[in-house]
Amino acid sequence: MIKYIDMKKFSWILIALCSMWFVSCNKDEKDGPSPNPDENTFTLMGGSIIVKNSSVIKVTSRNEYPEGISTEDAFNKRSLSRLRAKDASTGTGSVERTYGNDYRFKLIAEVPTFEVEGEEVQATHVKITPNADYAFVSYNTKSAPDKQDSHKGGVAVFKIILTGSGDNIGATTENIAFLKMPKAEISAIDYDANNKVLYAVGASEDPTFGYKEASKARFDYAFYMRIPLNANMTFNTTEENYHVGHLTSFQATSVKFSDGKLYITTGDGTNGTKGGLYILNTNDYSQVAFIQKEYARSVDVNEGNAYLMQSQNARINKYDLAGTGETSIYDVAGESKQEDAKSELLAWTGKQQAYIFAALNESGLRMISAADGTLIDYLPAPGNDPENEVTNSVSINSDKKKNSKGNEIQSNLLLLANGEKGIYWYEINEYNGTEQIILCNNNSFNFGEGSSANFVTSKGNIVFVATGRGGLNVLYIDFNPGTPPEPPITRECTDFMKWLYTGWDAAGL
Repeated sequence: MIKYIDMKKFSWILIALCSMWFVSCNKDEKDGPSPNPDENTFTLMGGSIIVKNSSVIKVTSRNEYPEGISTEDAFNKRSLSRLRAKDASTGTGSVERTYGNDYRFKLIAEVPTFEVEGEEVQATHVKITPNADYAFVSYNTKSAPDKQDSHKGGVAVFKIILTGSGDNIGATTENIAFLKMPKAEISAIDYDANNKVLYAVGASEDPTFGYKEASKARFDYAFYMRIPLNANMTFNTTEENYHVGHLTSFQATSVKFSDGKLYITTGDGTNGTKGGLYILNTNDYSQVAFIQKEYARSVDVNEGNAYLMQSQNARINKYDLAGTGETSIYDVAGESKQEDAKSELLAWTGKQQAYIFAALNESGLRMISAADGTLIDYLPAPGNDPENEVTNSVSINSDKKKNSKGNEIQSNLLLLANGEKGIYWYEINEYNGTEQIILCNNNSFNFGEGSSANFVTSKGNIVFVATGRGGLNVLYIDFNPGTPPEPPITRECTDFMKWLYTGWDAAGL
C-alpha cells in the first residue's frame, strides 16, 4: 500500500534542514572547516607523553653578527696560568703573547620559549648529531624554592641545513617534531647514534615516571627515559619502544651514553635526598652500580674512566667504567657553592694528555689533568654577581670549520655559557710544551635582557645556546683567516700603507 507524503509536514522538515545547512555554511565561512583529528599527533602512556611529528615551535631566522666584547683584562689576571709565569732570564712577569683564531659568530636563528598546558618552559640542554644536521633540545619548568612545583617540559627535534656562500653563508633551522610531557620535565639528554635513541633524565610527580613519596620530608621525582626515533629523526609512536625508570632524589641532573651504558647523576643540592651516580646497562636497564653522593651535578666518560662532579665543595671523583676504583682527583673548599645552579663536567683528550673541564658556577672554569687533578689553567668568574653571572656549561669543538671565504681550519674552540654574561670563547692550543687556554679577539657577547646562557654545545660550524627563558639561539661559526700579523715594517712603505688603511687580507699581502 502506498503511503502519501504529508506535504505540510514535509515543508517544515525541509525548512529545518535548510536552516541547519545555512548555519553550518556560515560557521564554515567564519571559523574554517571543522578540525579533523591530527594524524601527526599521538598520545602515549595515558597522556603522560604527547608526540607531534610536525612543526609546532616557531623558529625566527636571523642573519647578523652580534658585537663581540673582549675579556682580555680578566684573562690576564689569571695568577695561576702558565701564560703569566715569570720569564726565567729576567725575573719579570712579561710573557710572549699568542692569540687564537679571530672568530665571528653569526646569529642565524632564535627559538622563543613556549607554554605546556599554560606554564612557560625553558631550554635546558642540547645534543647535536655527529654530522651536525639535527639537534635535540630539552625543556623544563623553572624550579620553585620548595622544589614541589609543577613539572612540565619536553624534547624538540630541529633540522639544520647549511645554506649560501660567501658573505651569505649560514644555516637554516626548522622544528620537525616535538614530544610534550604535561607532568614531567627534562634536565639533560644524550644520543645513541647507532640505534637512533635519545636518553633523557629529569623530574616528575607522575606515577608513570616512577614518582615516589618516600616520606613527608623527601620526594623522589627523578627518572630516566628511553625515547626511540624514526629514520627521519621524528619520534617513534610505538609505546612499547619507550622505557621509563625511577631514580632517587628530587632531580636527575645529567646523563651520558657510552658503549652500552647509561651514566646518570641525581641530586639537586639538598641534603638527604640520596642522590648520586647511577650506571645502567641499556640492553635490559639492569643496575651496574649506584654510588651515593650528595650534590651530584654532572658525569662524563672518556676511553677508560667515568668522572663524577659534585658541588659544595667542588669535587671530582674518577672511576673505572663499571663504577669501581674511586679516586678523588679534585676537592677545593669554597668553590661551586650554589645549591641549585646548573654545572657541567667535560672530559676531553688533547695532544698532550686527557683533561677535565669543570664549569663551577660562581667559581668560573677549571682545566685540570684527568690523571691526577693537577690544575692546568683556569678562567675566573665572568662577573661580580655570584647568582647570575656564572659559568654553567662548557663545550669544545675540535671539528673542521669553514668560513665565508672558503678557508678551513681545525681548531680546539672552547665555549662557555656564562649566565647573564652570555657566551665566551677561547682556544685550547699547545704552548711551551703544554696545552693552555688561549685568548681570542672580541671573544664574548650576550643575548640581551632576560636571557641567561645556561648551556652551550657545538659541532662543525654550528653552535646551540640554551638561554633559559630567553629561549634557544643558533649560531654559525665564521672567522677571519688567521690572526692578523704584526705591521709589515720590513716591507716596502707602500705595502705598509695598504695594510694600515685596508687591512692585511684586503691589501692582498
